[in-house]
This record gives sequence, C-alpha cells and structure tokens, in this order.
Amino acid sequence: MAPTDSKRPTDSDKLNPRMIYENVSAIFEHLNSSRERLLSSIAAVDSKVLDFRRDENSWTISDILEHLSKTEASLVPVVFRLLKNAESAGIESDGKFSRPISFERFGDTLKTKKFIAPEMITPTKMQSVNESLAQLAESRATILGLRTRIEKVDSSSTSFPHPFIGQMNLYEWLAFIGLHELRHLGQIVGVISAHEVAAN
Repeated sequence: MAPTDSKRPTDSDKLNPRMIYENVSAIFEHLNSSRERLLSSIAAVDSKVLDFRRDENSWTISDILEHLSKTEASLVPVVFRLLKNAESAGIESDGKFSRPISFERFGDTLKTKKFIAPEMITPTKMQSVNESLAQLAESRATILGLRTRIEKVDSSSTSFPHPFIGQMNLYEWLAFIGLHELRHLGQIVGVISAHEVAAN
C-alpha cells in the first residue's frame, strides 16, 4: 500500500485560518512564511530523525522534502503558462484583487480527504535531503522572481486544473503551493514528535 499524501488540519492553519488573500502581496508573504517555517522545523534535525518512519505506510521527513521539491518543481511550468496567458490577455492589474482569493471552498477537501500522490511526485528515496532542499530553493527563487510580472496583470481568468480539487487560477495555484507546504509541515512536526516518543 502506497503512503498517503495526507491533508490534515494542523496548527499551521493559524497562519491564515480562513485561507483568504486580498492581493498578490499577501500570497507572496504566505509563500515566504511557509518556507521559513518549513526550514526552521528541520534546522536542528539529525539524520536519524530525517529517516525515521512512524509506520510502514507513512513518509519520513526525507520523503516529505523530496515530495515537496518534486511538487513545486512540477508547478513552475504551470505558473509560467498561466502568467503568459494572462499577459497575452493584456488586462492590467495593480496587484489587488476585486474579489479576495479564498480557499474556503476547498477547505473540507484539503483538511479531511487523504490523497495518494501521483507517481511523478512520489518519493523515490533516491534523492538526498540536500538535493531536495536545493531543488526547493531553485523553484521558489524562480517563482519569487516572477512577482513583478504577476502584480502587473490580471490572472484571475486563466486557469489550470488541480487533479483533486478542480480548476484554479494563477493566484490560487500560488497560494496552494504555500498551503501544501504547510500541510506537510504538520506531518514533519508529527514525525519529530513520534521520534521523541520512540526514543524515550
């Protein structure tokens, strides 16, 4: 049985409990905060904890980081595609949304449903933590580098489907990247806590 990419509510939801974003700036702040919290959570973690598995159906922290790195890398082309479509449409924006971007409509799905990660983003156990972190840094730098372009055009009408929750526009995809990272941060915290219990 393949380990599940579990989407459970965690204390990370406190960052933005209603999952609502009123402008591009708020989404990028969300991306920066989620990454800072992820890196902070593993800063003092040793290899024994990184490779600790709670049970045969769960991921290690190393697995989670590989999954996150593969997921974000796979979404960079999606971000570029949606941005180029928005730029082609030529509708200017000041970075503020006429209607807030809300993930409340996805809330129950994100918080209660368990998903099996597609093969292309499933951990292979062949990638080191350093490689995963390097890939995460590269993909995030690419996305952050697009901020000025994203703020200048209206990307609310160009969309691409998420395999489980349906069509999402560029703003929703960007917010989702951070939310996805926070969900897995909750898993990482759980693994660290489980290792502490097992070690005592």
